[in-house]
Amino acid sequence: ITAAEHTFRSVLQSAPGHQKALFELSRISHDTNLKTQIEKALAASGNGSDTNTIFLHYALGNYWEKSGSFKAAFNSFQTAGAQAKRLAQYRVEQDISRLTALTRAADALECVPETLSTANCTPIFITGLPRSGTTIVERILSNSEQVESINETFFFSSALQECADITPAPLPKPADINTLTKAPLEQVGERYLELTKHLRHDAPFFIEKLPDNALLLGFIAKALPNAKIIYVHKNPLDSCFGLYKQPYFPYAYDLTDLQQYYVAHHQLMARWRSMLGSRLIEVGYEDLVKQPQQTTANLCQQLDVKYHDMLLNIEQNNTVSNSASASQISLGIYQTSLDRWHHYRSWLTDLETAFKQAKIEI
Repeated sequence: ITAAEHTFRSVLQSAPGHQKALFELSRISHDTNLKTQIEKALAASGNGSDTNTIFLHYALGNYWEKSGSFKAAFNSFQTAGAQAKRLAQYRVEQDISRLTALTRAADALECVPETLSTANCTPIFITGLPRSGTTIVERILSNSEQVESINETFFFSSALQECADITPAPLPKPADINTLTKAPLEQVGERYLELTKHLRHDAPFFIEKLPDNALLLGFIAKALPNAKIIYVHKNPLDSCFGLYKQPYFPYAYDLTDLQQYYVAHHQLMARWRSMLGSRLIEVGYEDLVKQPQQTTANLCQQLDVKYHDMLLNIEQNNTVSNSASASQISLGIYQTSLDRWHHYRSWLTDLETAFKQAKIEI
């Protein structure tokens, strides 16, 4: 973190209003000078309808949160999200359509038999909503000599679409999902292993940690019958607010959109749970940070990976992380992210009510 902070401050010396540098610095540092720099950059940016100050508002939100000024923090995150949604012209309906189509497709997929595996290595798919703890699980497991990580790739989604004669996109389009159920899944599994071959070495297990693979769990299970499949979950309101205060997830720019997305994602996961049964290994973020030894030992047992206490030293894992959690994992396993949503409860009442109506446990 010290080296990263030095780099961002060096950038700001030559470009004082650099939005991304101010945002990244706000995640790892807290001082009044930083607040002054952010406010100066905002003032210099103007307030036209096409003005892009998204990262500056997220940065200011981070500053206020670290200061304990949660109303000011929420207002900054809300301003940032509204601007991001407007400039991106984002509409949540397509993402909801994708989740709904995948939930329907599970019925057809359940009738597809699993193929026999001839692979000499075992994939471990770590999935879940972003900001749910997937990076911590990846860091723990990749500390094992038996396990290597290929980080986050879209190779499974690409292989699935390619074998269904669909032009690959990071996630399949809603209109293409019914076609995916007709893909030759044995070929999909073989193609995925071919695409990842250059990233793998000699370890018996390799990790694919892409949160969005949660949307494709049934396809993964059928195409790669030897794969281990992990789903990491977190308190719904902690999970949602963790997404809301980040600039990277369009469905989380707006709380109403986020509520709709989360409910649809929850419904899809209920379908995958029913289909996968005991093949789906679930890890609760709260369990992991409160009881890391026991939770990790149980996880290793389910994966057939040897457990030892050194696995928990994630701050010593030097593998590069591309996730939004990159700065946090350097601090090790900690509990300070638990129940953060309580600071913002008065602004999350609609979200809380919607989850209770959808029978989502909080």
